Amino acid sequence: MSDSTRVRITDVSVANIEVATDAKIIPVKGGFNVQVSNQYGAEILKNGGGNAVYKTKGAAKRTVERHNNNIKWHEDKVLPSPSMMPPST
Repeated sequence: MSDSTRVRITDVSVANIEVATDAKIIPVKGGFNVQVSNQYGAEILKNGGGNAVYKTKGAAKRTVERHNNNIKWHEDKVLPSPSMMPPST
């Protein structure tokens, strides 16, 4: 990823990543946010303009793992469309 497209997070977000034990990728319009958490609370990563939005899940994960490679990732289970599910009885 070139520097011109890199999401630059705030120093507070870097500090939050460093003390986090868990992370979750959240789909949003235009990409993905990352929520980091520990036993005391949770925060969405921020950049200078608000919540940091990553174009890909991979970019989001690389940002977090650059500052904390012991993070435990949590992802919501994605369900298929109702039309692809068996009929309920």
